[in-house]
Amino acid sequence: MQARGEILLTILEKYAAVVSIHSEPHIEDLKMIAAQTSDLRLTAWAHYHEGVLKRTRSENAAALDSFMKGLEHFLASEEAKGIILSYVGMGIAHKNTGNYAESLRHQFEALKHSEKIGHPKSMALAYNNIGNVYNFQSNYPEALKYHLLALQIRRDANDVQGMSASFRNIGNVYYYQHNYPEALTNYSEALRMSQLTGDKSGIAASYTNMGVCYDLLKNFEKAIEYYNAAIQLYTELNNTADILVTYNSLGAAHHSMGNYEESMQCQLTALKMSTEINDVHGMAVSNGGMGLVLKSLNRFDEALVYLNKSVEQSVSLHANDMLAQCYLTMSDVYEATGNYQQAFEYHKLFHSTEKEILGKTAQEQLTQLNFKHNTQQKEAVHKATEKILHNILPQKIAERIKNGEEEIIERFENCSVLFADMVGFTKWSEKKNVNELGTTLNHIFSMFDSLANEYGVEKIKTIGDAYMCVSGLPEPCYDHAERMARMALAMNEKILEAYPDGEIKLRIGIHTGEVVAGVIGKNKYAYDLWGDTVNTASRMESHGVENKIQVSEEFKNKVNHQPPKGGLNANPKFSFEERGEIEVKGKGKMRTWFLIFQSPLLFHSAVSAER
Repeated sequence: MQARGEILLTILEKYAAVVSIHSEPHIEDLKMIAAQTSDLRLTAWAHYHEGVLKRTRSENAAALDSFMKGLEHFLASEEAKGIILSYVGMGIAHKNTGNYAESLRHQFEALKHSEKIGHPKSMALAYNNIGNVYNFQSNYPEALKYHLLALQIRRDANDVQGMSASFRNIGNVYYYQHNYPEALTNYSEALRMSQLTGDKSGIAASYTNMGVCYDLLKNFEKAIEYYNAAIQLYTELNNTADILVTYNSLGAAHHSMGNYEESMQCQLTALKMSTEINDVHGMAVSNGGMGLVLKSLNRFDEALVYLNKSVEQSVSLHANDMLAQCYLTMSDVYEATGNYQQAFEYHKLFHSTEKEILGKTAQEQLTQLNFKHNTQQKEAVHKATEKILHNILPQKIAERIKNGEEEIIERFENCSVLFADMVGFTKWSEKKNVNELGTTLNHIFSMFDSLANEYGVEKIKTIGDAYMCVSGLPEPCYDHAERMARMALAMNEKILEAYPDGEIKLRIGIHTGEVVAGVIGKNKYAYDLWGDTVNTASRMESHGVENKIQVSEEFKNKVNHQPPKGGLNANPKFSFEERGEIEVKGKGKMRTWFLIFQSPLLFHSAVSAER
């Protein structure tokens, strides 16, 4: 019973992460188990997830009640994570009903508890929601500050879904500054990250926000396309609160195109939805939108009724951005009706509110924060570029590319090249699904990559289920043959350990000699090798035997007779079994050998004295 409760908690955590309404049956199961076991912790989590579900349905008052019940039990059991999430949940519910002071109080409580236990992810969550409240209050410098704090934590933790939310909220700050291109850049980044994680809620939110930007950039058709896509996703998620926001925006786009009847229908739909769930912010936006449409239809008296309601609601929310728009529209209405004195008064109110929103101090703060954000973005891109370069190119070559070299082609006289192929892999893979196939290949090639790092060998590439590597470049080394011999033996050993039943076997070939190496391509860099040595190594593999390491006579002689740095010949370190002469395509008859094992002496070293 207890174990099932823990499984349900894991499931519910995933539902909460994607803002899904389908968690209800699991919540009921959890409540039943909590009651039967009298488990205080399970009871607390049942209340919490019930709060999340109710908030998703925009039942904010009921959500608050559930969060408070959960918080009471979490405090009693000293469950830190539950305490933090309960405060966050209560803060969001208060924000949704326009009670911003209480919302901030609860989010700062969540932050305090997060800092107390030193939990970065929870701190980022609190920062994010504090930023959202400040954004609704038109305090943009504070909003951007807290969103940047959240983004930094999420970037350090590579939290893709969290970064998506942060970029979306940073975009909102730029949007309210009327910097629509910069807002669109951040919304696009948020969309890309949500698509990577398959987060439908995040994708829909980005669609809505991008639609708003395209609307204000006068690309109305594209705006409407994004809005409709968002509404479709939100409907699938049954996310009422965000559906009504998108209807407001869709109405605004239709208004800009002169489609006043369609615009009015969208605003009325949003107003009805926001009234049903007591979303004061939503009502303020819808009433303002209705006032704008009615003004455009010359229905001035009706327009003032809706605009006055929006003003009252905006004042109660301290939402100066909406208040400024209402004042401007009311000024236009009074001017159209010949009441120039009132038009002048409301125009003054509009300018004073705008000045309050973006005063000199605020502008200076925003300029500094914008610079910080752009600098962090550039640093993040630079780090990501460096990481990619070092992953696909040898470090020395990557550094040369970064320093501006465009053509890197070099000749290396002494190298050893290895090819390894998985025998029977194609037939084996036919019985596996795509996920299992990908997991297996990733496991095997990652294992080979680790061995390459261990033995100082450079991986060149994978070709299907084959692996190619080289030693002796881009940094020349005297013991390239020995390194490659050890690499080959370790590869074979690892495969035999991982697949003792022989379902996957290796066929390895090695040759030594001169190669040409360099970077090819301009758009996608690739470091590759060319020359007869490469072709011969490939033939050693393709003409080889499964579970065997076939090498050329040149390699065999090199590995056992290469001088160390001191210059004297070493005793044989590796054992070989002669295969004899074989016919090699393109080469004729060649004498080849099988590498058998490495001398045990190589696995031991003297113990150093430490005093």
